[in-house]
Amino acid sequence: MFGLGGLLIVLSVAFATSSFRKRTESVEALKSSEERFRDLAEISSDWVWESGPDGRFTYFSDSFVRQTGFPKEHLLGKTREDFAVRVSGDEEFWKHHRRALAERRPFRDVRYRYRRPDGTTGWTSIRGSPVFDADGNFRGYRGAAREITQRMNEEQELREAREAADAANRAKSDFLSNMSHELRTPLNAILGFGQLLKYNPKEPLTEIQASNVDIILKAGQHLLDLITEILDLAKIEAGKIALSIEGVSIRALFDEVRTMIAPAAEKSRIALEIVPPEPDILIRADHTRAKQALLNLMSNAVKYNFEGGRVTVKATEVPGSRIRVSVADTGAGIPPDKQSELFQPFNRLGAEATGIEGTGIGLALTKKLVEMMDGAIGFESEIGVGSTFWVEWPLSAGQDKPAQKSQWARFPGLQAETAIPFPAGTILYVEDNPENLRLVELILKPINGVTLLTADNAELGLLIAADRKPDMIIMDIGLPGMNGFQALEKLKGDTCTSAIPVVALSANATDHDIARGTQSGFFRYLTKPIDVGQFLSTVRDVLKGRS
Repeated sequence: MFGLGGLLIVLSVAFATSSFRKRTESVEALKSSEERFRDLAEISSDWVWESGPDGRFTYFSDSFVRQTGFPKEHLLGKTREDFAVRVSGDEEFWKHHRRALAERRPFRDVRYRYRRPDGTTGWTSIRGSPVFDADGNFRGYRGAAREITQRMNEEQELREAREAADAANRAKSDFLSNMSHELRTPLNAILGFGQLLKYNPKEPLTEIQASNVDIILKAGQHLLDLITEILDLAKIEAGKIALSIEGVSIRALFDEVRTMIAPAAEKSRIALEIVPPEPDILIRADHTRAKQALLNLMSNAVKYNFEGGRVTVKATEVPGSRIRVSVADTGAGIPPDKQSELFQPFNRLGAEATGIEGTGIGLALTKKLVEMMDGAIGFESEIGVGSTFWVEWPLSAGQDKPAQKSQWARFPGLQAETAIPFPAGTILYVEDNPENLRLVELILKPINGVTLLTADNAELGLLIAADRKPDMIIMDIGLPGMNGFQALEKLKGDTCTSAIPVVALSANATDHDIARGTQSGFFRYLTKPIDVGQFLSTVRDVLKGRS
């Protein structure tokens, strides 16, 4: 039997053995944990780092060496800013990062440049958290980082590609606007002076002269239609046509197009049978472009019909919650061997040899417009019977408000407008093109009580406006020096001229130009070539409102 002393010895040995075993197990566990941590750190795509309270690095995992090419010793004892490549514009970033470190805040995805041993520049992304001991004393930071040079290069390439695409789109937009302006400017003189010659009651033309002027006007209008359609087609290809999708009334669409196509149908003794739906139907479409598409189809149905023929227009609901609008004619029909060539720009399928006018763009443009509105287009044709072209649009869900009719319609011409009395008033026309100045002078000359003032630049126009305070100002946009938009801003900012209505008259006639003009505060935005009837109607409306 052990005595008390022996028992105490045995217990002491047992306790020491147990304590040693626990310490050994603890050391082994810690060693295993450290090995596991380092193994994970080495196989990770990130590298692990530590820094002391002074921000100097105290540890890097081997991944740092593999990914950056630097030996660890290169940065141990140094700070992050010793590693970074400083470039202009980075100072704000570094101020923000220093503030985060000073406030002992964690941080994530902090990106900066560094220079590799071979002299090339790389990018790294770091994240870190502050480390505190058991007493709450700050011990430094611990975190991870990764090499992101490839990602940053890809993002830079994407930005450059986007910027290049944006620049190309701006160039296309500028080209379309400039082309529209340059082509419409000479046409303004051709069509404007042609209308003056045709509708001049004081100096009537002979029958031969009137016939010649009709040819000039007809050819000028054909050229204007061609220019408009080519530019529309180019705008679609460039992605520059903006659509306003809304609820469009089929009945209102039929009424508008009937008004526009009826004169041509009557001239060729074509019977128009336009059947509005009962009750009315709303489609989801852009009102202006839907009207343009339907007008193109109806114009072709009249143009390629026989004299005394018929055009039938109707709307029916088809599967898929869609509305089909069909335009049927009683013309010669399209030969089967040419039907595959439809909808190709500039291809008139031999009609250019018949004397029937056309541009060869209308159907191609219509197809693109309809498809942009989530619609479809097709046709059926039989030789000797006629053709039926149809377009389909999505049916409106019912929550859309009907689109408002356009406030502009084509006016019948100078003769009808001058027959209506004009209020007296003074008009200032700011225009640098002498031919355009002369044209407007001749348009307004026969009107009693209207005084015209002119200026060939915006600066002079502003002086005249402030001195004479005209009842209205007609402003060109593409003026030398100060342009029309800048001049409008000056006029609106001066109490002497701010109340004077300013009407834009410009060859800048794209949708973007017109929208910008309307938003800028012009009373109205008229485009060249001048439609004399529309021009006079606008002048009369403004003067009437000022009287």
